[in-house]
Amino acid sequence: MNIDSSHNTGSVAAGGASATSSQDARLRGVCRDVEGVFLSLLMKEGLKGMIEGEDDMSHASGMMENTVEQVANQMASTESLGIARMLYQEVSASTNVHKGGSAHA
Repeated sequence: MNIDSSHNTGSVAAGGASATSSQDARLRGVCRDVEGVFLSLLMKEGLKGMIEGEDDMSHASGMMENTVEQVANQMASTESLGIARMLYQEVSASTNVHKGGSAHA
């Protein structure tokens, strides 16, 4: 899973809308990343028998895990399950990110 460390949810700089929209964009990105990690773990668990059954072919097993991660990331990027959206709503409400306030993450 490729989690970009630039997703920093620290406090918003006193400067107005551009800092707030930047913070909002980072929060949305982190929420999508969390959904991607969750989906990847869920899919890997569901395919565990297939992945573990590839003992003789560790390369194929690694490719299967990589494919699962890519599919999970793609699913998360579309927010089709709504996990990232719900997480964003909860976090932004508790930190006032979407209202222009400062985050206390």
